[in-house]
Amino acid sequence: MIKKKLILLFIMITFAGSIISSSTVMSANFNQSQTTSNNLITNTNQTGNITNQTMDNQTETALISNLTQETNELNVLSNESNESTIAEYSGQKLQELKMDVSNSSSMSLKTKKRLIMNINQLLQVNNATVTSIVNGNEAQAKSELQYEHQMLNEINTEINNENGKTINATDASNLNQVINDIKAGQENGEEWIVQNNPNLQITETTAYYSTLENKLDEIRSTIKKLKQGGVSVELKTMDINELNQIQNGQNGTSNNTKMGSTQVHAVIPIAVIVVAGSYITVNALAMTYIETNAEIDEIQEKTGKTVDSDCRNRMYLINFASIELASVATLGIGLYDIEGITLAELGLEIIDHQEFIRLIPEEALMDFLQATDTQLSDGCTDENCPFFRGNKRDLFVSWNLPSEVDLGYATTINAVVSNDKYGDTGPFNVDLYVANSSQAPMQYQLVSTQRVDKLKGKSNTTVSLDWSPVLRGKNLLKVVVDNDNEVNETNENNNVAEGSTTALAVDRMTLYATKKIYSTKDPTQIAHITYYFRADHPLKLDPDNEMPIFVYKTTTPEYSDVGTLPFYPYGSIWQYYSNSSDVNGTWSPCYYNPYVTCSAGTTDYRVNHWAMGKGSYQYFAVTMENQPGAFNDGVLKTFLQDFKAIEE
Repeated sequence: MIKKKLILLFIMITFAGSIISSSTVMSANFNQSQTTSNNLITNTNQTGNITNQTMDNQTETALISNLTQETNELNVLSNESNESTIAEYSGQKLQELKMDVSNSSSMSLKTKKRLIMNINQLLQVNNATVTSIVNGNEAQAKSELQYEHQMLNEINTEINNENGKTINATDASNLNQVINDIKAGQENGEEWIVQNNPNLQITETTAYYSTLENKLDEIRSTIKKLKQGGVSVELKTMDINELNQIQNGQNGTSNNTKMGSTQVHAVIPIAVIVVAGSYITVNALAMTYIETNAEIDEIQEKTGKTVDSDCRNRMYLINFASIELASVATLGIGLYDIEGITLAELGLEIIDHQEFIRLIPEEALMDFLQATDTQLSDGCTDENCPFFRGNKRDLFVSWNLPSEVDLGYATTINAVVSNDKYGDTGPFNVDLYVANSSQAPMQYQLVSTQRVDKLKGKSNTTVSLDWSPVLRGKNLLKVVVDNDNEVNETNENNNVAEGSTTALAVDRMTLYATKKIYSTKDPTQIAHITYYFRADHPLKLDPDNEMPIFVYKTTTPEYSDVGTLPFYPYGSIWQYYSNSSDVNGTWSPCYYNPYVTCSAGTTDYRVNHWAMGKGSYQYFAVTMENQPGAFNDGVLKTFLQDFKAIEE
C-alpha cells in the first residue's frame, strides 16, 4: 500500500486523464470496486467469527449514532495531523536554536540570556500547542502556532538589531537560518517539512497517535456490536455526487459534464461506512489512518513481529504526506482503489486472526513489505520489528576544509565520518590523499591514514589527519573512507570528500613575552597589551625588494553592554620591529600610516608592510590598545590570537 501511495501522484494524474478519455471504463472500474468490496464483506460474515443476534431498534439506533459520532471525531482528529507535525517539528528546531545560542562563544552574556529566555517562552507555547492537539482543540492549536510565528519574527528582529554588535555576523546568520526554517515549516506545512527534513523520523507526537488509536478502537468496538446484532456494516467507495443525491432524498446518477464531443462521468470517490441505510463519510486522512493501521496489523500477523512506535509513526507520516500531496495535485480526485478499501475494512473489523491472514494474499504482503522496508530505511533499533535493518551500514564523510594552509608546517585536516545506519561497523581506514595542481601529470599521493576500530550505528566521529604541505600553491585533497571495502555498506558512492586549499609560504612567529597595562578606571581590566614575537628566520623589510604581508587574527571585537563607555568597542594594532629581543629596548615603528583598526564582525586582517627603513629583522612587537582620544583608558575588549607573515 505504501508503495502504491508513493507513486500515487503519477497514478492520480493518469486517473484524471482517463476520466476525459473513457467514461465507460471509469464507470466500470468504479462499479467493480464496489462489488468486490461487498463480496469481501459477505465472505467475512460467512466465516462464523461474528455471531449474529437480533438487535432491538433502540439499541441499533444508539449504536449507529455512536458510530457516526466516533467517525466524525476521528475525521476531526485526523485533520489535526498538519498542526501536530508542525508543532513537533517546531519543538525540535527550537531546541536546536537554544543549543546554538548556548554554545556561542562570541555572543555577549547579556544577549545570550535574553535570547534563551525568549526561546524558553517559545518552547512553553509549543508544549501548550501539543497539549491542545492531543485534547482535540484544533482552533486553540492554530492560534498558538500563530503566536509562535509572531514571537519568531520578534526574535528575528532582535538578532538583526544585534548583528555586529553583541552577536557577530556569522552567528547572526546561522541563528536566522534556523528561525527561518521553523517559520517556513509553519507557513508551508507538513509537505515542506517532509521534503526538507527527510531524516525527521517521528513528526507527530506519540500522545497524538495514541488518541487516534483509541478512537479507532471505539469505532471497531461499535462495528463489532452492530454486526453481532445482525446489522449490516460495510465500508466502500462512492461517488460524492451520488452520495449527496442519496442524502438529499434524490434518485439518479452523478452529474455528467461535456468536454468537447466526449461525455465525461465525473466520478470523485470517497470512503463511506454504510450501516442500516445510513451513510457515514470518512475523510482522506482518517481513511489513511485506518488503512495504515490495517497495514500494521497485516505485517504483524504475517511476520509474527511487532511494528515498533518509531516505524509505526513513520508509516503514518509516509501515508499522510503522500495522500495530501496527491489530493492537492489532482484537485481532490478520489484516493482509494479496491485494495485500499479491503485493507481498511480489515482494519475496522474485529475478525479472527487466521481469517485475516487467509484473506490477504502472501504476494501482496511481500510486495508491501519490500516497498515499506525501502521507504523506512533502517526502520528501528528493535530487532523484533520487521523493519529492523541491524546488518546494514552506510559510511559517509564530510569536512570543513581550510582555504589556506602554511607551507612546510604540519596541518591537521578534520574529517567527520558518519554511519547513517543502525548497525555498528567493524574497523576501517580513513585516508588523506593530496595532489598539487602544478604537477604534470597530476597524481594523488597518500599522505595520512587513521584507523577507526568501530563506529556505532547512527553516530559519527571526527578523524584528524596530519599533513605538511611541501608544494606552494593550490593543493587538491580528498579523504576516502573504507577504501579497502572492509565494511559492507548500502551505498559505496558517498565515501569520498574532495576539495582544495592553497599552501602559502608563511613565516610564523613565536610569542615569547607580553606586557599588560591595566586601566586606571578599572584596575582589574586590561587597557593596553603588547605581544613580543620572534620570527622563525629574519624577514626583509625592504619595500624596494621584498615586502611581506603581515597577517593578524584577533578575537571578535566586542561592544560595551552600556554603550561606548567604559568599554571602547574596537582596538587598534600597532607594529614595531627590532634586532634585539630586549622588550625594554628600542623598538622602531613599522608603519608610517595607517595602523590597523579592528572592525565589527572582522577577525582576520592582512596588511602590506610599509617600512621606515630597510634591513632584515627577527623580532616584532604588536601592540593592541584603544584608539587614542577620550576613550584611551577604557577596557580593551579585543585581543590578538595569531600573528604571522606571508612572503611575496
